[in-house]
Amino acid sequence: MAAFRAVFALVVFAACGGKGMAGTTFVNETGVLDVALQSDGKIVAAGTTTDGSVQLAFALVRLMPDGSLDPAFGDAGVVTTDVTSGCDFIRSVAVDAQGRIVVAGVTGSSGCLDKATADPVRVAVARYHPNGKLDSSFGAGGVVFPFEGQGTLAALALMPDGRVFVSGKLDGGDARVVRLAADGSIDPSFAVNGTYALAADPCVFGTPRALVFDGAFLYVAGGGSCATANPRGVYFRATKLTADGAVVAAYGTDGIASVFNARYGSGSAEAMALEPDGGVTLVGYSDDGVVGGTEAAFRIYHLDAAGQQKPSIRGTMSTRLANGVNRANRVVLNPVNHDVIAVGEAMEWGTAKGEDLFRSLAGLAAYGSNGLLDPAFSTMGRFTARRAVTDDWMAPYAAAAQPDGKVLAAGPSDRWIVDDWHFYLSFGVIRVNLDGTLDTTFGDQGLVLLKIELPGARRGRQTRSSKRPGDVLHP
Repeated sequence: MAAFRAVFALVVFAACGGKGMAGTTFVNETGVLDVALQSDGKIVAAGTTTDGSVQLAFALVRLMPDGSLDPAFGDAGVVTTDVTSGCDFIRSVAVDAQGRIVVAGVTGSSGCLDKATADPVRVAVARYHPNGKLDSSFGAGGVVFPFEGQGTLAALALMPDGRVFVSGKLDGGDARVVRLAADGSIDPSFAVNGTYALAADPCVFGTPRALVFDGAFLYVAGGGSCATANPRGVYFRATKLTADGAVVAAYGTDGIASVFNARYGSGSAEAMALEPDGGVTLVGYSDDGVVGGTEAAFRIYHLDAAGQQKPSIRGTMSTRLANGVNRANRVVLNPVNHDVIAVGEAMEWGTAKGEDLFRSLAGLAAYGSNGLLDPAFSTMGRFTARRAVTDDWMAPYAAAAQPDGKVLAAGPSDRWIVDDWHFYLSFGVIRVNLDGTLDTTFGDQGLVLLKIELPGARRGRQTRSSKRPGDVLHP
């Protein structure tokens, strides 16, 4: 494995109108799927990069609080790790009490570039020192495969003593939550021999997509579409475990909280946040497959400490930010005004040069303590950002709230389509002020581009960028 194998180039375009944005470009089918804050205000963004051909690798970038690259991290702010010969994606990142960076992801996938690989598809957990070097005291050379057999859809949560919760779905249909000791070994004191089994059947629980540990309890969120439920449809689900893996039977019904989301379509709880009263907020979406359909919206549900849906408007919110499908991927609780902020993509449908197209906008929706959109945030509680070119887009899959109330949203940006090939060419981070305006102190008055490549990266049409000087954000 190579912890530092990257070639980068920094290009700065001045953005018009004083808008603030930082972006990091990964080549080909690449992007960033999670972001974490360090106690010193630095920002760790994690995802994947590629050589442009067969292989994708774990990739991490650390930014200074102003959006510039941190030269003390890896190779001038960048770290890549080849875990397997296939396609390796980081899906979750966190920073522990010692400043070490822990990531969970999926490795060995052959489907991402339609290339065969001998490596099985497995969940992997890796730990890095604060300087970006793999921590050799964790697992085998810094990497652990916590599940026996193949698995996907990793999420993680940390304990203060360095132990790690990680979830995944196995190919056989089962889902698991495992606790790792500080050295990466399975911690047998958790649940049954270190593993808590979940029913991956969405009619019971579904795929575990988010983990949150509050110091005493571990919350797991998931869900999916169930054809045999009454009513039939899409459900968000959550369960509550003690730190040692015992289900809290009084939570919800027999230990599982269920919220009916929509009668048709697909979706699940993509993320959750803890509320001050001991409740949780679940966010996600339900896509009915119809442009402008009633369920193509951010979906937000609030559960009380007992796992019951809160009454009236506080318990349920459905918000559309654009005229297409709106998908909430993350949620944060603002520590200053306690607004619940859902972050995700809002698809805008339209036409250009006689052809149908869509753009994915960076979307944020802020809700006050009454559950309604906060009118003091951006435009009546809704914020969207895009660049003024027809083929540019941004789809935030990650978010974090800073202690000062500013919110980071991060994800792939700039989808470029050639001959039915889809390339995710860059990664963007926006920082939004408490009032929902873009923070112009973040980035270099606009756009910072960083290209990360593995050795031997294939050049050509796959690495072409759609960015041009003068691309701007419009809130």
